[in-house]
Amino acid sequence: MRILLVAPSYPPESTSAAARVAEALATELVAADETVAVATRRPGPAPPTPRTYIERRWGVSVHWLAGGGSRLARTSAPARDLDRLFEESLAAFGPDVVHVLDLEGGSPETMAAIRRWGARTVADIEGLQQAPAELEHAIYPSDEAAAHGARATTDAVKAHVVPGCVLVDPSVASVGPRMTPEERGSLHLAAICKVEASDGLEAILDSLRLAGLGRVELTVVGRVVDDRLARSLRVGAEAVPGLCLRLFGSSEPHELGGLLADVDCVLVPSEPSKSASVYTRHALACGAPVAAARVDRSPDPATSPSAVLSFDPRSPAELAGLLRRIGTDPIFLTGLRAAARSAAVLRPTEHARAVRGVYAQARATDP
Repeated sequence: MRILLVAPSYPPESTSAAARVAEALATELVAADETVAVATRRPGPAPPTPRTYIERRWGVSVHWLAGGGSRLARTSAPARDLDRLFEESLAAFGPDVVHVLDLEGGSPETMAAIRRWGARTVADIEGLQQAPAELEHAIYPSDEAAAHGARATTDAVKAHVVPGCVLVDPSVASVGPRMTPEERGSLHLAAICKVEASDGLEAILDSLRLAGLGRVELTVVGRVVDDRLARSLRVGAEAVPGLCLRLFGSSEPHELGGLLADVDCVLVPSEPSKSASVYTRHALACGAPVAAARVDRSPDPATSPSAVLSFDPRSPAELAGLLRRIGTDPIFLTGLRAAARSAAVLRPTEHARAVRGVYAQARATDP
């Protein structure tokens, strides 16, 4: 089977968890004797003439689409150039199935181009995205997300539930911290996000100021995009009594087991997206409870509501109340830890096997 994965980013240009998961899927598909290509954007300055660079990485043909800015979704002339480059990659590779890994980060023209070339369409749906009319098979990470998606898509879209892929070492997965904040004498939190204005870190500090929890350690895991915001966060943390803030910087997914080994709750403050749901799954695989930002009426984008708490990123008081309960109610925290350890996630080989089953069904569907 010839499979084209459409990814918003890919190693080595990106080391984000989402990019690593895309790489893991491609690698496992090659190991299963599939013929695999990846279409992705090449970051950085655009060449004078938009073009595609093709390279082989571990048996995968990577099509780097260069030009058009940072998002395929922009309705601009350069974005149209990227759409053209994508269609050229479709023609050159000739896939049987195209799997779009992030609908939100892609071009609205992607699905139409795939159908013009006669390939079957598969896409991951993690949040509240509206499925394109051309989509045939939707992969949801949980029954709850699939039920929500069924209300937002047509009957022509076939729904599949495949728990998300995690890259955490099995030896540390589902272990989690053993002490309570009361026993330890401090609450340990981690926030997984980029350090930039849109990712909600300042609201977390506001929540901790309102919660008045005494000794709190907050580790921020993610690339520092905005140095001025990083300085502002350090100043803001000094104004919260008992708070110790650490900006760890970027990390690889396999490092999360060590980083989250003694964390009582992981905060994912950016609104639901592919990247946010990947971070959520990795935290759960480490046995750490998760509190993720939500938008109105949204289901949890990563797993069942019992395993992931949610909060309104616009309401510091709501998050303060949640953190206060985590820090002072050991029975509540024990339940959260148990739910995290039992959350459904798949290792790369298992995930690829399940996704291949979706591809097989897609190919068996009459055009």
